[in-house]
Amino acid sequence: MTKKLPFVGLARLAATLSLGLGFSVGVLAQDYAPGLTFANPTSLAPSFAGLIEGKVGADFSHRIRRATDSDNFVTTMLTVDLPIDRKFFSGGAGLILASDNAGGLRTNQAHIALSYEVPKPARIRYHHLRAGFQAGILQRTIETSSLVFADQFNALQNRFLSGQSNDILVTNGLTSPVAFDAAVSLLFYRTQKIKGNREFNYYIGGALHHFNKPNISFNSSSATAAELSSRTTIYAGLKYRTRSIVDLNLNGIYTEQNSSQLLTVGAFARVVFYERNVLFSNESASLIAGVNLRMQLNNVRTVTQVGTQVEETTVRRQGLESMVPYIGLEYNRTVSIAVGYDQILASQTALTSSFGGLMFMASYVFGANLYKKPALPFPIF
Repeated sequence: MTKKLPFVGLARLAATLSLGLGFSVGVLAQDYAPGLTFANPTSLAPSFAGLIEGKVGADFSHRIRRATDSDNFVTTMLTVDLPIDRKFFSGGAGLILASDNAGGLRTNQAHIALSYEVPKPARIRYHHLRAGFQAGILQRTIETSSLVFADQFNALQNRFLSGQSNDILVTNGLTSPVAFDAAVSLLFYRTQKIKGNREFNYYIGGALHHFNKPNISFNSSSATAAELSSRTTIYAGLKYRTRSIVDLNLNGIYTEQNSSQLLTVGAFARVVFYERNVLFSNESASLIAGVNLRMQLNNVRTVTQVGTQVEETTVRRQGLESMVPYIGLEYNRTVSIAVGYDQILASQTALTSSFGGLMFMASYVFGANLYKKPALPFPIF
């Protein structure tokens, strides 16, 4: 993977991104990787749009991750889901709003998602197949005030110079590219058959984001398009419902984009409290505790060019990358809150030091108590 970095500041930005993104850097053509992937499930795949146990649902997540001594990686996301159950159409709709700031590189996105559930005969009514489509806009901005260009640094005296840079990208101006973006997905899952029985409820699916490869070039004078690489995601999970107040959950997500291959595996337990202490009656509250592990499956290198100097760097090495423990509380099937900590475990990083990050999640479902369909097998966070 080769990227030309026309100024020193962007080289520093790329190093920051390699830590903050979780995804190994395609420098400016890579997505960020959330530590808790199901905090906003509709953002994972449009097939999840409308898959909630209620009438309308809203999910909010916020992550603050320290990448260097002076750079933060901040991600904020809001998704809204609306189930659709009509005679002529069954599925759901979703809205995805997200803002991500990675040490000077800001990515904003707004998407509309639509899912469609394939009709099925009554004998397999507990098995479901959904297709999803997502479309919207993607916008990126570089905050040049935090960057240092080559003509603003005196290498002989090892000091920064005052005054504005005469770099062509400064004099011509950096654009804030806005591009159309789209995704498709499939999801197959099994809902609970009989409440209180021992059951294995599972799901499996896949998604292809950015299949249209939107152009996100920052240089308005450049004739070369900077395409955002498509991202392939495969996800699966299993919920084991015991004949007790505890259910156990496993999930895994494989993601490939550019030369980066990431695997996230998670496990969590849910302890349920029932009304009047009667097992398998209406749920009054539940406690959730779990952990996610993210692994890089291959070595990833980037080649940067500043002027005539070319440097090749290994920004991610194969192996365990981070661990995200989290705890959460769900009340009356309506309000859910959780907090997690994204701890970096990789021994080899692009910078000499790295830090973890705090994650906050909240969810609210309108009309949850009116929802009579079988319980879904998906994680809450």
